[in-house]
Amino acid sequence: MKSVIVITLFAFIACAGCADASDEHTERDLSERAERDAAREERSRTDREDPENLGEAMQELGKVLGELGGTIGGEAAVTPVDFRELRELIPDRVRGMEQTANSGERAGALGIKISTVERTFQSSDGEEEIALKLTDLGSLKNAATLGLNWLHLDVDREDDNGFERTREFKGHPAHETCTSAGDSDRCSMHVLVAERFVLELEGRGVDIDKLRDVAGDVDIKQLDKMRYDGVKDVD
Repeated sequence: MKSVIVITLFAFIACAGCADASDEHTERDLSERAERDAAREERSRTDREDPENLGEAMQELGKVLGELGGTIGGEAAVTPVDFRELRELIPDRVRGMEQTANSGERAGALGIKISTVERTFQSSDGEEEIALKLTDLGSLKNAATLGLNWLHLDVDREDDNGFERTREFKGHPAHETCTSAGDSDRCSMHVLVAERFVLELEGRGVDIDKLRDVAGDVDIKQLDKMRYDGVKDVD
């Protein structure tokens, strides 16, 4: 499951690059910029490994934001909910599937903090598996839509290989996809709650109905009530 922080980070960088480009740039300026970007990308591939956890991801985010000369949070900084509180909203067992992995952490860089908890569930025969992640974007909440492009779309399409659609889930925007992978279907579901919390589920060997059932086992009502937790100067 790709981390929301990585998705938001890449979107932010792309947006920043677009903002810098203008008609006033000469062809030479653009060429030099492309060379610098290519060199930076090459250094990224050769000198750094992919972050293995949230802490490392936040360190990488801090480095990039330092290079860009700014932060996202600013005056709208939010202290994310402790991951232990988020974990209380997720059951230990779902739809006959036992928990096989459980982790959580809160990390930050340059005043930006997020919190996340992850759990993996599996059927007794190993044929079905669901990876669940719940993230509090914290200070990144105002930039969340940069990485959740489907929020601005109305999608409903399908073919022989699967489908993609946007919809509402318990009153919150959601995005669903399913694809056929041999004998095992793979489905994913994302739900944005209170413009701050992102619930992600990825399933192997399960259909979208079961994924929705598991998403419904998460206490989304309580999550919605936590929308202002840790927020400064709420009007």
